[in-house]
Amino acid sequence: MEDFVSSVEKFGGVKGVFERDHNRVPTLRVTSIERSPEEIQAFAGRLETEIGRSKWTQRGLAIAAGLSPSSVYHYVNGRALPTEETFEKLCSVLKADREAWGELPRRRNEITEWLKELGVMGKSALEKTIPSFVFRLSKDLLALFINRLFACDGSAYINQTGSYGISFSSSSRKLIRQLQHLLLRFGVISKVREKRIKYAGECRTAYELSFHNAENVIRFARGIGIFGKEEVLDQIVRSAKQKKKAYTYDTVPKAFWKRVISEKERAGIFWKTVGERRGLTRAKDATPKTYKNIRRETLKMYGETLDSREIIRMAGSDLFWDRVTSIEYVGEKQVYDLTVPGTHNFVANDFIVHNTAFALCVARNAAVEHKVPVGIFSLEMANHQLAQRLLCSEARVDAHRLRIGRLPDEDWAQLSRSVGRLAEAPIFIDDSPSLSAMEIRAKARRLQSEHGIGMVIVDYLQLMRGSGRVENRQQEISQISRALKALAKELNVPVIAVSQLSRAVETRGGDRRPMLSDLRESGAIEQDADVVMFIYREERYNPDTEQKGIAEVIIGKQRNGPIGTVKLTWINEYARFENPVFRREEPF
Repeated sequence: MEDFVSSVEKFGGVKGVFERDHNRVPTLRVTSIERSPEEIQAFAGRLETEIGRSKWTQRGLAIAAGLSPSSVYHYVNGRALPTEETFEKLCSVLKADREAWGELPRRRNEITEWLKELGVMGKSALEKTIPSFVFRLSKDLLALFINRLFACDGSAYINQTGSYGISFSSSSRKLIRQLQHLLLRFGVISKVREKRIKYAGECRTAYELSFHNAENVIRFARGIGIFGKEEVLDQIVRSAKQKKKAYTYDTVPKAFWKRVISEKERAGIFWKTVGERRGLTRAKDATPKTYKNIRRETLKMYGETLDSREIIRMAGSDLFWDRVTSIEYVGEKQVYDLTVPGTHNFVANDFIVHNTAFALCVARNAAVEHKVPVGIFSLEMANHQLAQRLLCSEARVDAHRLRIGRLPDEDWAQLSRSVGRLAEAPIFIDDSPSLSAMEIRAKARRLQSEHGIGMVIVDYLQLMRGSGRVENRQQEISQISRALKALAKELNVPVIAVSQLSRAVETRGGDRRPMLSDLRESGAIEQDADVVMFIYREERYNPDTEQKGIAEVIIGKQRNGPIGTVKLTWINEYARFENPVFRREEPF
């Protein structure tokens, strides 16, 4: 508990007091530190002097301040201390300068105030949630937070048969879901179940998060752990290494059996032969269980047995498959810009893609390759998220592996070199939300005067707000568009504004390449912009296309030159446009 006590004392004005009971574990109570009796008497004397200088009697002062006369009597005689709110009332009636008094002899409990600010003070078990700032912690601090959270309401067990598991219980469904989300950052996949428990003579609903798979358990024990349960975790890890085939939720959908059967038929062998190659003695063990999902280990063995690189690749992918059980309407809210063609794949719950990659590649090229200072106003993503994207792109490291902490050793050297290059790059990121054009103008002018920026990027235009009242959103976008054009002229630098497209691109058939008419919410963008560029990838709509890894940058408008299409190589794992190969599809 030393680290907890140390953390408490850093708040100042509080101390930790251990309360011990023979029937319970020790409890640490956090209390305010009282000042000395001399300080309290000094305060009482000063208050009495202040009352004497005024026209008030103690009784009259109490009535004017809305207090009982006995309270003021106790304050003046050093028998009690007023609360901060009460003392401010006294100062108001006495016309005394509150700031000149300094702190009251009894300080407020800073931890209580902090918990109130976070919105968790006084919450019942049903109302408890994880504060939003926790989701922005570094990985080391986040691991420490989860470690201590499991120490309170978590469990790690192993029985005599060698079965093991790690779980966390709470009456708050939101807290459980938040914790499940945080564990994904460490690559730990868990399941949540609802259960009924008896409490105070009645049945209540509770939620349990758990995982039993060997890989998840080992990853949790090594990356997070549980304070006070280190010995049990060590036993679980030893058992997990020996017992490889524990139950897992990380399976591949049963639809993949079709691929296994297809590969078996291609090889021209019977299931009995497949079983013999896998070392199975019973014929029924070799027959595929097509009615249920496939364990990754099983799928990998089939791939190796049938000499199928495709099946082996499926078994080793980083994708986690889960069934959508329900879709709930929660109203209209600002969300990440995700587009799903037709009824195909979706992205959710910590696995997110964005349309910012092209703008970041432009910024990186200007700042890293040509040392041109770039100002990025990110109204959508936080600055640390952009920094991570830039780092993965520069180092050519799989962004998803970095997020879940599963980087191969060779990637660390690449990351180290890239950190040095980006640290020297003049890139300035402002992630203030909902900026107006005037605010961006003021910040951009300051950046130019202090750092001489040569490019401004706004991501993205539709998240900006207009200044003043307008009749509709179209007029507001027009106002913003004109303001950004004026900014480019004033600073004499290119201003790149990322914009959304309308959903008409997704619904129309045939050629889905975006056009100027697809610009969302206003024709003013088309009118004001000197250059309008679109990005199109055929494989997004046609997975079987031969144009995999090819992105078309379509120049839909250019005020000072020709229009056309430029093809670039797109590396999805790095979110990077790399090794461009230019080919003109129209004569320039």
